Amino acid sequence: MANCLRRDLRQVLSAGKVLLVDGGIGSSLRALDTPKDAHSYLDRLNLTHPSAVAEVHRAFISAGVDIITTNTFQANELRCPDGYTVEELNKAAVCIAKQAIRDHVKNDDKNIYILGSVGPLCTGNVDDAKKHYTTQIETLLDAGVDGLLIETITHTSEARVALEIARELQVDIPVIASICLVKDGILPGGESCMEGIEVLNTLAIDAIGINCVDDMDLLVQAITRMKSTMPSLPVYTCPNAGFPDEHGKYSLTCTTYRDIVHTLHKLGVRIIGGCCGVAARHLESIDRDAC
Repeated sequence: MANCLRRDLRQVLSAGKVLLVDGGIGSSLRALDTPKDAHSYLDRLNLTHPSAVAEVHRAFISAGVDIITTNTFQANELRCPDGYTVEELNKAAVCIAKQAIRDHVKNDDKNIYILGSVGPLCTGNVDDAKKHYTTQIETLLDAGVDGLLIETITHTSEARVALEIARELQVDIPVIASICLVKDGILPGGESCMEGIEVLNTLAIDAIGINCVDDMDLLVQAITRMKSTMPSLPVYTCPNAGFPDEHGKYSLTCTTYRDIVHTLHKLGVRIIGGCCGVAARHLESIDRDAC
């Protein structure tokens, strides 16, 4: 599967084909009957409740996605809780994702790819990033992911280190890097949106984007600037479903999400999915023929 992705993904990116990515893994797991004490560290469910993780993957696959991401957002040395190892959490996550694809894809007409999710450390410390990311990325690659998604980037210094680790281990592995924006369009670490994008654009990355954004106006403005200054840049975007209520529920309708996706597509985004609160039903509502 890996060699197929490295060839096909780059071909479809250059051809401008729309690729649909899955939605919020964490919010989807919380919406299931999963233990509340696991909600602060959902990656442990790869070992304690693998069927729940598989259910989320299968729902997104049934919704028609081209790419699923592993449940490994926090599965690094910094975040890993006592009683678990980074190796077992990441290896289990990839195995669950692979099995979910095997369960739902009975022929070769539909290629579904797996991106290993690498979340932020939120420290901005380069030495910490090297120490905390190496085992996670090495395990994801050894387990056979088709590419890496360095997502919700808060400091581009961390993303640079993660990419360097990946390239040292497997030089041709496809990598997507996606920043997180907060109020006023800055990364949580203090860089502006364009400063972050410009740093990432100097690296050997297959696509650059933005995820985990609640403000759609802010997202549209950021994407518009990205495409105007870097028109040939393959762009990945996975917005949130707004803010959850006191019960953790998201109110974004499928119609509104579909409109958001079509707006992003018109701006030139070709790799589109969802982040917090975006469920399989939102992705299923997308009219692929209109993209």
